[in-house]
Amino acid sequence: SRFDLSKNDYKNSVFSFNTNINFNDSSKFYLPKSIFISSDFFLRDLRFSERNFVLNINHQGPHEQIKSWIFSNAFEFQRTNSKDYFHWTSDFKIEKDTDLTHFIFGLNIDLLVDQILIFPELRITRQLIENGLFSYLEMGGRRNLYSLQDIYLSNPYIQNSFFPSFLEDNLFSNTQYFARIGLNGNLFYGVSYQVSATATNDDNYMHFTSLENPQDIFKNIPSFTSVNMAIFHADIEAELHEKLVSLLKVDIRTFDESLSYVPEIEIGLYTDYYYNEQWSLSTSFRFLSVRTLLKNRSLEINSFEQYNLPAILDVNLSLDYAHTSMLGFYIKAKNLLNQDYVYWQEWPVLGRQFNFGAKYLF
Repeated sequence: SRFDLSKNDYKNSVFSFNTNINFNDSSKFYLPKSIFISSDFFLRDLRFSERNFVLNINHQGPHEQIKSWIFSNAFEFQRTNSKDYFHWTSDFKIEKDTDLTHFIFGLNIDLLVDQILIFPELRITRQLIENGLFSYLEMGGRRNLYSLQDIYLSNPYIQNSFFPSFLEDNLFSNTQYFARIGLNGNLFYGVSYQVSATATNDDNYMHFTSLENPQDIFKNIPSFTSVNMAIFHADIEAELHEKLVSLLKVDIRTFDESLSYVPEIEIGLYTDYYYNEQWSLSTSFRFLSVRTLLKNRSLEINSFEQYNLPAILDVNLSLDYAHTSMLGFYIKAKNLLNQDYVYWQEWPVLGRQFNFGAKYLF
């Protein structure tokens, strides 16, 4: 839920059902290896705004001349308000090994409403040092249909009155093409690393801009931009002790269009300490570089002024206690430095927080 200056309380709720069925005998092509079913219901202000149903059927098996094959079909039915969307993806992959190289060749057919796209896929992994260093190359594409659930839960501070009704009734999809090269391996026992460079092209990349109305109140609205992006990624994971694991991640982004709230540099340090089978402690330190805020003052489409948001350090702490294998308790402290990592109406969306609760598995 959220609260605004107009004293309006908006509630976003999601009810989900997921099940996965695995079959032991999948030797025949027509027998699936697994079937995945999911159903989501999204409620906006206690009103059904969106229904989503996904059926994913996966076939796979060995082959004499190649290592294995995978054939999967995903059928997605989505009703947003009163409009229906049908999305079908069919994915066929084959895997083949040589002495030092692993190949994956694939072809993805994507049907959304009445438009068909075909994405070839390629992944090549080569061993450079035995069990110590691998290089890889990936190329492919994908298409995703945005949903109200994606938009509102990504930024729950969207005002109904400022959210274009045309967009709610005509949701965008995003088609992305990508290419990636990288290295991963082990430095020594307990320490692994990965570095990669990725180039992407998106035709409707979603980010959140601000709109100023005549009362000088700023509202967040989603914007969709065609953008080319390069991402340089590095991470190193160290099991310093059987009870202590740390992960350091660095992402550097560069893009050819102005994007709102998207940092060019993001650094994260994440640590988990397991005192015993019941007690565990997790910490995270996340740095975001200076970002751009796009603000529309003239109410004209794509007419934005740019403002710089300061760099921030987001510090979080979590203490977990497992009373039994089914029942657990937790205390979480978030944004301990009370950083303004997202702005809404000149105030941080989520300031310093202390949460506690229980988890029960059944």
